[in-house]
Amino acid sequence: TCWPALGGGGDECSDPDGKISSYVWKVNDQVRGVFGSTATLSKAQNKGKLVVSITAYDDSGDSATSFITLNN
Repeated sequence: TCWPALGGGGDECSDPDGKISSYVWKVNDQVRGVFGSTATLSKAQNKGKLVVSITAYDDSGDSATSFITLNN
C-alpha cells in the first residue's frame, strides 16, 4: 500500500507480509530517475498540472501504485 506524501512526509509505503524492495516515480507518465522512497520536484522544471505516481514493489513481486495531482 502506498500514499504519496508531500512536504517531506517520508516513506508512506508498507507491506504487511514482507518488505518493499523498490520504487518507481512517474511525473505525467514519464519515469523519473528516482527509485527511492522519496522524490523532490523542482517548480522551475515542472510547470502546470502534474500527475505524480509512485509504484512500490515488494519482495514477493506484488506492486501498488498511488497518484496525486498537483497544479504548479
